[in-house]
Amino acid sequence: MRVKTDRLQKFLLGAALIAALGWNLAHAAEVRGVQVAQGPAGTRAEIVLDSAATDYRLISLASPERLVVDLPAATLRTNAGFSAPAGVVRAVRVGKPEFGVVRIVFDLSQPVAALRPQLEPAPLPAG
Repeated sequence: MRVKTDRLQKFLLGAALIAALGWNLAHAAEVRGVQVAQGPAGTRAEIVLDSAATDYRLISLASPERLVVDLPAATLRTNAGFSAPAGVVRAVRVGKPEFGVVRIVFDLSQPVAALRPQLEPAPLPAG
């Protein structure tokens, strides 16, 4: 009887972990696109998410110059939109370096000083 109880406990624990993972992914921020524009104040990059702010990691790399944004607990929309490069941004690449992390890489023509992110609510859909 003890063996059946242990198996049942392991099964329930496994089911709970799978349910928790599904819940986490269901509530992860979704990356809908990346927009890059050149303006009078410099180059602006906008990462469009479907929900409120998410955690992020900002990494600056040299030789070649790149700015990397990692978004843990995020997903990438299948038909996400990406604008053409502009200003100091030569290209934008997106990938998933590990499960549950979306990585956005900005290939740059020169070193940049990244400013603190400005969080803005997305416009409501027309209805």
